[in-house]
Amino acid sequence: MSRMGIFSSKNEVDFGGVKIEAAPRSSSGVSSDAFDNIVRPSPEFAKCYEYYKTIGKIQNTTDTVVAQVISRDWFYEGKKKDIKLMEEWEEQFNLSRILENLVRNWIITGNHIIGLSDWQPVQLSSIDGLIRNPETAEVESFVQNLGGEQVLLDAKDFMFNHFIESDRQAWGLSMYHSLFTPFTDLDGKTADPIIEVYRQMEADMGKIIHKYASPRVIYTVDGVQKDVIRDDIAPLLSSMKAGDRTILNQNIELQSETVDPRARFEGFVEQLNQEVESGLQSSSSRLITRPSAMADAATAISQDDDRVLGIMEKIRRWMNGTIVPHITGTKEVEFKWGASDKMELEFPTGLRDAIQLGIVSPEQAKEILSTSQGWKIPHEPKSVDTPLDPRL
Repeated sequence: MSRMGIFSSKNEVDFGGVKIEAAPRSSSGVSSDAFDNIVRPSPEFAKCYEYYKTIGKIQNTTDTVVAQVISRDWFYEGKKKDIKLMEEWEEQFNLSRILENLVRNWIITGNHIIGLSDWQPVQLSSIDGLIRNPETAEVESFVQNLGGEQVLLDAKDFMFNHFIESDRQAWGLSMYHSLFTPFTDLDGKTADPIIEVYRQMEADMGKIIHKYASPRVIYTVDGVQKDVIRDDIAPLLSSMKAGDRTILNQNIELQSETVDPRARFEGFVEQLNQEVESGLQSSSSRLITRPSAMADAATAISQDDDRVLGIMEKIRRWMNGTIVPHITGTKEVEFKWGASDKMELEFPTGLRDAIQLGIVSPEQAKEILSTSQGWKIPHEPKSVDTPLDPRL
Protein backbone atom coordinates (compact mmCIF):
# COMPACT_ATOMS: atom_id res chain seq x y z
CA MET A 1 0.00 0.00 0.00
CA SER A 2 1.32 3.41 -0.93
CA ARG A 3 1.18 6.12 1.70
CA MET A 4 -0.70 8.29 -0.86
CA GLY A 5 -3.49 5.85 -1.77
CA ILE A 6 -4.45 2.34 -2.81
CA PHE A 7 -3.42 1.41 -6.37
CA SER A 8 -4.94 -1.20 -8.65
CA SER A 9 -3.07 -3.27 -11.19
CA LYS A 10 -3.65 -0.44 -13.66
CA ASN A 11 -1.81 2.02 -11.41
CA GLU A 12 -4.95 3.89 -10.40
CA VAL A 13 -5.76 5.62 -7.13
CA ASP A 14 -9.19 6.06 -5.59
CA PHE A 15 -10.16 9.62 -4.54
CA GLY A 16 -13.51 9.30 -2.80
CA GLY A 17 -14.78 6.83 -5.37
CA VAL A 18 -13.20 8.65 -8.35
CA LYS A 19 -10.34 6.68 -9.92
CA ILE A 20 -7.46 8.74 -11.26
CA GLU A 21 -4.53 7.33 -13.21
CA ALA A 22 -1.28 7.89 -11.34
CA ALA A 23 1.92 9.15 -12.90
CA PRO A 24 5.02 6.94 -13.21
CA ARG A 25 7.35 7.03 -10.25
CA SER A 26 10.06 9.61 -10.43
CA SER A 27 13.78 8.83 -10.60
CA SER A 28 14.51 11.85 -8.42
CA GLY A 29 16.58 11.59 -5.27
CA VAL A 30 13.41 12.02 -3.21
CA SER A 31 11.86 8.72 -2.15
CA SER A 32 9.80 7.37 -5.04
CA ASP A 33 6.60 6.91 -3.06
CA ALA A 34 6.53 10.68 -2.47
CA PHE A 35 5.74 11.10 -6.17
CA ASP A 36 2.94 8.56 -6.34
CA ASN A 37 -0.41 9.85 -7.47
CA ILE A 38 0.70 13.01 -9.24
CA VAL A 39 -2.32 14.74 -10.75
CA ARG A 40 -1.04 16.43 -13.88
CA PRO A 41 -2.67 19.45 -15.52
CA SER A 42 -4.18 19.05 -18.96
CA PRO A 43 -3.14 20.81 -21.06
CA GLU A 44 0.33 21.37 -19.63
CA PHE A 45 0.95 24.90 -18.41
CA ALA A 46 4.03 25.32 -20.61
CA LYS A 47 1.88 24.51 -23.67
CA CYS A 48 -0.75 27.05 -22.60
CA TYR A 49 1.87 29.80 -22.39
CA GLU A 50 3.32 28.72 -25.72
CA TYR A 51 -0.07 29.39 -27.32
CA TYR A 52 -0.22 32.75 -25.53
CA LYS A 53 3.18 33.78 -26.86
CA THR A 54 2.70 32.58 -30.45
CA ILE A 55 -0.96 33.39 -31.27
CA GLY A 56 -1.86 37.05 -31.52
CA LYS A 57 -5.56 36.60 -30.74
CA ILE A 58 -4.81 34.77 -27.50
CA GLN A 59 -2.34 37.43 -26.36
CA ASN A 60 -4.61 40.29 -27.44
CA THR A 61 -7.68 38.98 -25.63
CA THR A 62 -5.74 38.08 -22.49
CA ASP A 63 -3.95 41.38 -22.12
CA THR A 64 -7.12 43.35 -22.90
CA VAL A 65 -8.85 41.75 -19.93
CA VAL A 66 -5.77 42.11 -17.71
CA ALA A 67 -5.49 45.82 -18.56
CA GLN A 68 -9.17 46.44 -17.85
CA VAL A 69 -8.87 44.85 -14.41
CA ILE A 70 -5.63 46.39 -13.14
CA SER A 71 -6.58 49.86 -14.39
CA ARG A 72 -9.48 50.00 -11.89
CA ASP A 73 -9.25 51.70 -8.51
CA TRP A 74 -9.85 49.95 -5.21
CA PHE A 75 -10.02 50.82 -1.54
CA TYR A 76 -10.52 49.26 1.90
CA GLU A 77 -13.35 49.76 4.37
CA GLY A 78 -13.05 48.96 8.05
CA LYS A 79 -10.98 49.83 11.09
CA LYS A 80 -8.15 52.28 10.50
CA LYS A 81 -5.45 50.02 11.93
CA ASP A 82 -6.49 47.15 9.65
CA ILE A 83 -6.69 49.46 6.65
CA LYS A 84 -3.19 50.71 7.44
CA LEU A 85 -1.88 47.12 7.57
CA MET A 86 -3.36 46.40 4.15
CA GLU A 87 -2.02 49.61 2.64
CA GLU A 88 1.48 48.95 4.02
CA TRP A 89 1.41 45.40 2.64
CA GLU A 90 0.09 46.67 -0.69
CA GLU A 91 2.85 49.26 -0.93
CA GLN A 92 5.58 46.75 -0.04
CA PHE A 93 4.55 43.96 -2.42
CA ASN A 94 2.73 45.92 -5.15
CA LEU A 95 -0.84 44.63 -5.23
CA SER A 96 -1.28 45.79 -8.83
CA ARG A 97 1.52 43.43 -9.91
CA ILE A 98 0.04 40.59 -7.85
CA LEU A 99 -3.37 41.07 -9.49
CA GLU A 100 -1.83 41.31 -12.96
CA ASN A 101 -0.06 37.96 -12.55
CA LEU A 102 -3.16 36.44 -10.97
CA VAL A 103 -5.51 37.42 -13.81
CA ARG A 104 -3.07 36.44 -16.57
CA ASN A 105 -2.45 33.00 -15.03
CA TRP A 106 -6.17 32.53 -14.43
CA ILE A 107 -7.06 33.26 -18.04
CA ILE A 108 -4.23 31.30 -19.70
CA THR A 109 -3.85 28.27 -17.40
CA GLY A 110 -6.89 28.42 -15.11
CA ASN A 111 -4.67 28.25 -12.00
CA HIS A 112 -2.47 30.47 -9.86
CA ILE A 113 0.12 29.60 -7.20
CA ILE A 114 1.74 32.38 -5.17
CA GLY A 115 4.34 32.17 -2.39
CA LEU A 116 3.41 33.47 1.04
CA SER A 117 6.92 34.63 1.91
CA ASP A 118 7.66 36.93 -1.05
CA TRP A 119 4.23 37.10 -2.77
CA GLN A 120 5.84 36.07 -6.04
CA PRO A 121 3.99 33.75 -8.45
CA VAL A 122 5.35 30.26 -8.99
CA GLN A 123 6.50 29.68 -12.56
CA LEU A 124 3.65 27.44 -13.67
CA SER A 125 5.53 26.09 -16.69
CA SER A 126 7.85 24.28 -14.22
CA ILE A 127 4.97 22.55 -12.37
CA ASP A 128 4.50 18.89 -13.31
CA GLY A 129 1.48 18.34 -11.09
CA LEU A 130 0.17 18.22 -7.54
CA ILE A 131 -0.44 15.59 -4.89
CA ARG A 132 -3.70 15.47 -2.92
CA ASN A 133 -4.59 13.82 0.33
CA PRO A 134 -6.42 10.58 -0.59
CA GLU A 135 -9.03 11.08 2.13
CA THR A 136 -9.77 14.82 2.05
CA ALA A 137 -8.60 15.60 -1.53
CA GLU A 138 -6.78 18.67 -0.13
CA VAL A 139 -3.58 19.65 -1.91
CA GLU A 140 -0.53 18.51 0.07
CA SER A 141 2.32 19.27 -2.36
CA PHE A 142 3.14 20.71 -5.74
CA VAL A 143 5.62 18.83 -7.93
CA GLN A 144 8.11 21.18 -9.56
CA ASN A 145 10.53 20.14 -12.29
CA LEU A 146 13.93 21.82 -11.93
CA GLY A 147 16.33 20.79 -14.68
CA GLY A 148 14.79 17.34 -15.00
CA GLU A 149 14.66 16.72 -11.25
CA GLN A 150 11.32 16.72 -9.49
CA VAL A 151 11.06 18.40 -6.09
CA LEU A 152 8.11 18.74 -3.73
CA LEU A 153 6.80 22.15 -2.67
CA ASP A 154 4.81 22.12 0.55
CA ALA A 155 1.35 23.50 -0.25
CA LYS A 156 1.22 25.21 3.17
CA ASP A 157 3.78 27.74 1.92
CA PHE A 158 1.62 28.82 -1.03
CA MET A 159 -1.79 30.17 -1.92
CA PHE A 160 -3.49 28.19 -4.68
CA ASN A 161 -6.71 29.07 -6.44
CA HIS A 162 -8.67 28.21 -9.59
CA PHE A 163 -10.23 30.38 -12.26
CA ILE A 164 -13.03 27.98 -13.24
CA GLU A 165 -13.71 25.30 -10.64
CA SER A 166 -15.24 22.14 -12.05
CA ASP A 167 -16.61 19.40 -9.77
CA ARG A 168 -13.78 19.62 -7.19
CA GLN A 169 -11.15 18.71 -9.77
CA ALA A 170 -7.53 19.15 -8.73
CA TRP A 171 -6.80 21.78 -11.38
CA GLY A 172 -8.96 24.67 -12.53
CA LEU A 173 -9.99 25.37 -16.11
CA SER A 174 -8.79 28.35 -18.13
CA MET A 175 -10.87 30.70 -20.24
CA TYR A 176 -9.49 28.92 -23.33
CA HIS A 177 -9.73 25.35 -22.03
CA SER A 178 -11.95 24.11 -24.88
CA LEU A 179 -9.53 25.57 -27.46
CA PHE A 180 -6.39 24.22 -25.80
CA THR A 181 -7.51 20.65 -25.04
CA PRO A 182 -7.14 17.59 -27.33
CA PHE A 183 -9.92 15.02 -27.46
CA THR A 184 -10.62 11.52 -28.78
CA ASP A 185 -12.48 11.54 -32.07
CA LEU A 186 -15.22 9.12 -33.16
CA ASP A 187 -12.66 6.88 -34.85
CA GLY A 188 -10.69 6.58 -31.60
CA LYS A 189 -7.86 8.85 -32.68
CA THR A 190 -6.70 11.85 -30.69
CA ALA A 191 -7.60 15.09 -32.43
CA ASP A 192 -5.35 18.13 -32.10
CA PRO A 193 -6.61 21.07 -30.01
CA ILE A 194 -8.58 23.51 -32.14
CA ILE A 195 -6.08 26.29 -31.42
CA GLU A 196 -3.24 24.03 -32.64
CA VAL A 197 -5.10 23.57 -35.92
CA TYR A 198 -5.69 27.32 -36.10
CA ARG A 199 -2.00 28.10 -35.57
CA GLN A 200 -1.02 25.56 -38.25
CA MET A 201 -3.58 27.12 -40.58
CA GLU A 202 -1.96 30.53 -40.11
CA ALA A 203 1.45 29.03 -40.93
CA ASP A 204 0.04 27.21 -43.97
CA MET A 205 -1.48 30.41 -45.31
CA GLY A 206 1.94 32.03 -45.18
CA LYS A 207 3.47 29.09 -47.02
CA ILE A 208 0.77 29.18 -49.69
CA ILE A 209 1.23 32.90 -50.27
CA HIS A 210 5.00 32.48 -50.50
CA LYS A 211 4.79 29.46 -52.80
CA TYR A 212 2.12 30.57 -55.24
CA ALA A 213 2.54 34.33 -55.21
CA SER A 214 6.21 34.20 -56.22
CA PRO A 215 7.13 30.67 -57.36
CA ARG A 216 10.40 29.60 -58.87
CA VAL A 217 9.97 29.11 -62.61
CA ILE A 218 11.62 25.91 -63.80
CA TYR A 219 12.04 24.89 -67.44
CA THR A 220 12.42 21.18 -68.26
CA VAL A 221 14.59 19.87 -71.10
CA ASP A 222 14.32 16.45 -72.72
CA GLY A 223 17.29 14.30 -73.60
CA VAL A 224 19.79 15.71 -71.10
CA GLN A 225 22.35 13.27 -69.69
CA LYS A 226 22.30 12.53 -65.94
CA ASP A 227 25.83 13.77 -65.33
CA VAL A 228 24.93 17.13 -66.94
CA ILE A 229 21.86 17.39 -64.67
CA ARG A 230 23.94 16.50 -61.62
CA ASP A 231 26.96 18.68 -62.32
CA ASP A 232 25.46 21.67 -64.16
CA ILE A 233 21.68 21.96 -63.92
CA ALA A 234 21.02 20.90 -60.29
CA PRO A 235 23.48 23.45 -58.76
CA LEU A 236 21.89 26.14 -60.93
CA LEU A 237 18.38 25.30 -59.77
CA SER A 238 19.39 25.13 -56.11
CA SER A 239 20.71 28.67 -56.30
CA MET A 240 17.43 30.03 -57.68
CA LYS A 241 15.27 32.23 -55.47
CA ALA A 242 11.54 32.87 -55.60
CA GLY A 243 10.65 34.58 -58.89
CA ASP A 244 13.90 33.69 -60.67
CA ARG A 245 13.68 32.52 -64.29
CA THR A 246 16.36 30.36 -65.87
CA ILE A 247 16.47 29.08 -69.49
CA LEU A 248 18.53 25.91 -69.78
CA ASN A 249 18.24 25.05 -73.49
CA GLN A 250 16.07 25.29 -76.57
CA ASN A 251 12.84 23.29 -77.04
CA ILE A 252 11.82 24.05 -73.48
CA GLU A 253 8.53 23.35 -71.70
CA LEU A 254 7.22 25.50 -68.82
CA GLN A 255 5.81 23.49 -65.89
CA SER A 256 3.29 25.39 -63.75
CA GLU A 257 1.58 24.56 -60.43
CA THR A 258 -2.00 25.39 -59.54
CA VAL A 259 -4.10 25.24 -56.40
CA ASP A 260 -6.99 22.76 -56.60
CA PRO A 261 -10.16 24.92 -56.42
CA ARG A 262 -12.08 21.96 -54.95
CA ALA A 263 -10.03 22.21 -51.76
CA ARG A 264 -12.37 25.02 -50.53
CA PHE A 265 -9.57 26.25 -48.31
CA GLU A 266 -11.14 29.67 -47.76
CA GLY A 267 -14.37 28.16 -46.43
CA PHE A 268 -12.44 25.99 -44.00
CA VAL A 269 -10.44 28.98 -42.78
CA GLU A 270 -13.63 30.98 -42.12
CA GLN A 271 -15.23 28.11 -40.19
CA LEU A 272 -12.13 27.65 -38.06
CA ASN A 273 -11.95 31.39 -37.42
CA GLN A 274 -15.52 31.35 -36.13
CA GLU A 275 -14.71 28.51 -33.72
CA VAL A 276 -11.68 30.36 -32.35
CA GLU A 277 -13.69 33.58 -32.03
CA SER A 278 -16.42 31.83 -30.03
CA GLY A 279 -13.76 30.55 -27.64
CA LEU A 280 -12.14 33.96 -27.24
CA GLN A 281 -15.32 36.05 -27.17
CA SER A 282 -13.31 39.21 -27.72
CA SER A 283 -14.51 42.27 -29.57
CA SER A 284 -10.88 43.34 -29.94
CA SER A 285 -9.76 40.32 -31.96
CA ARG A 286 -13.06 40.31 -33.85
CA LEU A 287 -12.52 43.87 -35.05
CA ILE A 288 -9.06 42.96 -36.27
CA THR A 289 -10.10 39.91 -38.31
CA ARG A 290 -13.57 40.73 -39.60
CA PRO A 291 -14.41 44.06 -41.32
CA SER A 292 -18.17 43.64 -40.71
CA ALA A 293 -17.65 43.35 -36.97
CA MET A 294 -18.52 47.00 -36.33
CA ALA A 295 -22.19 46.02 -36.57
CA ASP A 296 -22.02 43.80 -33.49
CA ALA A 297 -19.18 45.58 -31.68
CA ALA A 298 -21.48 46.97 -28.98
CA THR A 299 -22.78 43.50 -28.15
CA ALA A 300 -19.28 42.03 -28.11
CA ILE A 301 -17.96 44.77 -25.83
CA SER A 302 -20.88 44.17 -23.46
CA GLN A 303 -19.90 40.48 -23.29
CA ASP A 304 -16.32 41.47 -22.54
CA ASP A 305 -17.43 43.84 -19.79
CA ASP A 306 -19.50 41.11 -18.16
CA ARG A 307 -16.50 38.82 -18.19
CA VAL A 308 -14.26 41.49 -16.68
CA LEU A 309 -16.80 42.21 -13.96
CA GLY A 310 -16.96 38.50 -13.19
CA ILE A 311 -13.18 38.34 -12.80
CA MET A 312 -13.28 41.42 -10.55
CA GLU A 313 -15.88 39.73 -8.35
CA LYS A 314 -13.66 36.63 -8.05
CA ILE A 315 -10.75 38.88 -7.05
CA ARG A 316 -12.91 40.65 -4.44
CA ARG A 317 -13.90 37.31 -2.88
CA TRP A 318 -10.28 36.12 -2.97
CA MET A 319 -9.02 39.29 -1.32
CA ASN A 320 -11.68 39.32 1.42
CA GLY A 321 -11.72 35.57 2.02
CA THR A 322 -7.99 34.82 1.84
CA ILE A 323 -5.62 37.79 1.58
CA VAL A 324 -7.16 40.24 4.08
CA PRO A 325 -7.50 37.64 6.92
CA HIS A 326 -3.92 36.49 6.25
CA ILE A 327 -2.51 40.03 6.50
CA THR A 328 -4.67 41.48 9.28
CA GLY A 329 -5.78 38.36 11.16
CA THR A 330 -9.38 39.57 10.96
CA LYS A 331 -12.24 40.05 8.52
CA GLU A 332 -13.12 43.50 9.87
CA VAL A 333 -11.69 45.24 6.80
CA GLU A 334 -13.12 44.76 3.32
CA PHE A 335 -11.52 45.14 -0.11
CA LYS A 336 -13.78 47.00 -2.55
CA TRP A 337 -13.43 48.19 -6.10
CA GLY A 338 -13.25 51.97 -6.30
CA ALA A 339 -15.64 54.55 -7.68
CA SER A 340 -13.81 54.76 -11.01
CA ASP A 341 -15.73 51.66 -12.09
CA LYS A 342 -18.83 53.89 -12.37
CA MET A 343 -16.88 56.96 -13.50
CA GLU A 344 -18.26 59.08 -10.61
CA LEU A 345 -18.29 58.87 -6.83
CA GLU A 346 -21.52 57.89 -5.08
CA PHE A 347 -21.48 59.67 -1.71
CA PRO A 348 -23.22 58.19 1.35
CA THR A 349 -26.69 59.62 2.02
CA GLY A 350 -25.64 62.05 4.79
CA LEU A 351 -22.80 63.58 2.81
CA ARG A 352 -24.90 63.71 -0.34
CA ASP A 353 -27.56 65.73 1.50
CA ALA A 354 -24.89 68.01 2.96
CA ILE A 355 -23.51 68.67 -0.53
CA GLN A 356 -26.97 69.45 -1.88
CA LEU A 357 -27.59 71.91 0.98
CA GLY A 358 -24.26 73.61 0.34
CA ILE A 359 -22.83 72.74 3.78
CA VAL A 360 -19.77 71.06 2.22
CA SER A 361 -18.32 70.92 -1.26
CA PRO A 362 -17.73 67.62 -3.11
CA GLU A 363 -13.98 68.06 -2.55
CA GLN A 364 -14.49 68.43 1.21
CA ALA A 365 -16.76 65.36 1.23
CA LYS A 366 -14.02 63.34 -0.49
CA GLU A 367 -11.54 64.50 2.14
CA ILE A 368 -13.89 63.38 4.93
CA LEU A 369 -14.26 59.91 3.39
CA SER A 370 -10.51 59.66 2.78
CA THR A 371 -9.32 60.75 6.24
CA SER A 372 -12.01 59.36 8.54
CA GLN A 373 -13.20 56.27 6.65
CA GLY A 374 -10.03 55.27 4.81
CA TRP A 375 -11.56 55.43 1.34
CA LYS A 376 -9.00 55.36 -1.45
CA ILE A 377 -10.30 58.18 -3.65
CA PRO A 378 -8.30 59.89 -6.42
CA HIS A 379 -8.83 63.65 -5.95
CA GLU A 380 -7.04 66.97 -5.97
CA PRO A 381 -5.22 68.05 -2.76
CA LYS A 382 -7.30 70.08 -0.33
CA SER A 383 -7.03 73.81 -0.86
CA VAL A 384 -5.89 75.90 2.12
CA ASP A 385 -8.59 78.45 1.22
CA THR A 386 -11.43 75.99 1.79
CA PRO A 387 -10.85 74.36 5.18
CA LEU A 388 -13.23 71.70 6.46
CA ASP A 389 -16.20 73.01 8.48
CA PRO A 390 -15.23 72.34 12.15
CA ARG A 391 -18.82 71.37 12.88
CA LEU A 392 -18.46 68.21 10.75
